[in-house]
Amino acid sequence: MVNYHDVLDQRSLALHKLYAQKIQTDPTLLVKAKATLARWQAQGSSSSADAEWCDILAWPLEEILAFITSDSEHATRLRQSNPFPGLLSAGERAAFRRYWREQQANYGGQIDTFDQQLTNHSRYSLDE
Repeated sequence: MVNYHDVLDQRSLALHKLYAQKIQTDPTLLVKAKATLARWQAQGSSSSADAEWCDILAWPLEEILAFITSDSEHATRLRQSNPFPGLLSAGERAAFRRYWREQQANYGGQIDTFDQQLTNHSRYSLDE
């Protein structure tokens, strides 16, 4: 039986490694992540995790990158409501979904169902 929480955590970590690569290449992308947090706050949908992200995004770049790619419980928890979804282009999101499905082929058709559930229940969609 597939443990969907573990799959979600693995998928999120893989996605954050991609975010980290992009941010490493262009650190100004952190401005976009900070704007996302500000928008959530202005819309009244801000959470305590968002306050933690504000603090983290003030860290030195290398520490931010190390944190978002960490497998610590703290990083895993915060990845559930991260400010980075707008950093990927539509093509990058599509490529990641293809990569993820290939990596999870051993789960059979269950991964497609899981991806659909993830999209339906996420705070934001990978397709926005």
